[in-house]
Amino acid sequence: MNPLGIMVYGYNKEDARFIGKSLGHTLEEELFVISASKKEDMTIGDILEKGPEDIFEDREPKILVFLAFSKEQIDMTLTEFPHKEALARPIFCGLTHHNIGWPLSDLIEHLLEEDRHWKTKT
Repeated sequence: MNPLGIMVYGYNKEDARFIGKSLGHTLEEELFVISASKKEDMTIGDILEKGPEDIFEDREPKILVFLAFSKEQIDMTLTEFPHKEALARPIFCGLTHHNIGWPLSDLIEHLLEEDRHWKTKT
């Protein structure tokens, strides 16, 4: 079984660690956190291969990619995403065999387009 983790974009170090720790507690699993900050030109696969680094930055949009989560764990995360003053809820997505080869910038644009689409439907 693959280790459980998240890739975050747009969160500062404190918030990213808070999210990782809170979700780990909620899911009763240890999670690793990978920051995608300043890696817009890299593919998702290359970011994951490179692994965790200490580069975090606050910016928009905020994105959280599920890594090796089951459907139940995703559902629990969507319901129990941590609450903290000024902690913005991200756009969530799962890692797929399609998006792992995309540059991060393409994934961000795709997620923003989907987000706009769903907001106009509600």
